[in-house]
Amino acid sequence: MGADRSSQAEVPEDFVPRECTSRCAYHEQGGTLKDCRACYAHVIEEGFLRCRECGEVFEIRAGVPRLVAGHWAKGSPEEVAFRETHRRFAYAWRHFGRSEVVDGWAKDSYHYYNHFPEVVEGGRAKVALDVGCGVGADLLRFAQEGIEVVGIDLTETVDVAYRNTSHVPTIHIVQANLHRLPFRPATFQVVYSFGVLHHLPNPKGGFGCLVEMALPGGWVLIYVYEDFSNRTALEQGLLNTVGAVRRVTRRLPPQLLHALCIAGLPLIYLSCSLPYQLLKRIHATRSLADRIPYRHTANPATLVSDLYDRFAAPIEKRYSLGELEGWFRSAGFSGAKNINYRGWVVWGVKSQEEVS
Repeated sequence: MGADRSSQAEVPEDFVPRECTSRCAYHEQGGTLKDCRACYAHVIEEGFLRCRECGEVFEIRAGVPRLVAGHWAKGSPEEVAFRETHRRFAYAWRHFGRSEVVDGWAKDSYHYYNHFPEVVEGGRAKVALDVGCGVGADLLRFAQEGIEVVGIDLTETVDVAYRNTSHVPTIHIVQANLHRLPFRPATFQVVYSFGVLHHLPNPKGGFGCLVEMALPGGWVLIYVYEDFSNRTALEQGLLNTVGAVRRVTRRLPPQLLHALCIAGLPLIYLSCSLPYQLLKRIHATRSLADRIPYRHTANPATLVSDLYDRFAAPIEKRYSLGELEGWFRSAGFSGAKNINYRGWVVWGVKSQEEVS
C-alpha cells in the first residue's frame, strides 16, 4: 500500500469502535494498533494498493479504493450489456443520488428492516457488505444499527456514496465488480444486495458471489423483482405491456428518457400515487390499494427516479418465490424467510457446513 495524500477525519467524541481486527492499514502508516480512534480517523485520499500475490496495482482516488476488475470477455454480449447498465445507472446516480440521502427519500428497503431484527441484533459485533450500495442510503441505516459496513458499487456512484457517508467512521466505500469482489471469502456476518441481481446477465451466479462472502452462520439478504406468476391476469397483462414499452425505452439516450419520465409524472401520480393515498384510508379497499404500483411515495423527485430505474436498465429479470428459495436451498440455506413488497425480499443464514 502507498499513500500519496492522506488526511485526518473527524471522529465524534462519543464514537466507540468495535474490537480492533488488525485488518486496517493505519498501523502501516506509523500509528498504534490499540488507538482505534486514530485508526478510524486516518483516511488515505490518494494512493495505491498492490496485490501481494499477482502484483497488480489498484488506485485509491478521492478516498475510494478502485478495485474494478473485468469478468466477461471484452465485446461479448454479456460485457456489452453490463457496460451499458453501468452507463445508464451512472447517469441516474449523478442526477438523483445526492437527493436520495440529503432529502431523505423513502426507500423501499426502509420498509424491510422491521422484518429481520435478528439480522441487525448485536450490530456492534458485525461487519456487513452492501453490494450495489448506490449513493449510500442503506449504508447509513446499517451504521445506525451499530453495524460496520463496506459498500461496493461498480460505477462512479461510489464518489457520491463517499461524500454522503464520509462523516461516519464505520462506513467504507470501495469501487468493485460483484463478480470479482476484492475480499477474502467468508469475511462478513451480513451480506446484503438490494435491487442489483435482477440487472445482471447471470443473477444466480451473482447470488453465488454474495454467498461466498458470508461467514458460515452469517446472513445473506437479497431483493429482486417478482415475475407476477401469482398475480391476476390483469396485473400480468400490465407487466407485459410495460415490458413491451421497455424494449424501446432501454435503448433511448439517458437524457431523453429522463425527460420522458418527468413528462409522464402527472399520469403516474394521478393513476397510482393519488388513488393509493385515498384507498388505503378505507378498510374495505386497503388490500386493493396495496396492489397499486408506485404506491410507495407521492414525492415527485422519487417517482421520476423510480420511473427512470424501471425503464432504463438494459437487463431486467424477474423471479418467482420458488426459484429464489431454490437458490438459497442449493447454497446450503435452510428455512429462508421472505416478504413481498414491490418484489421479493429473501434472507437466510448460511450453513455452517460447506456445500458440495
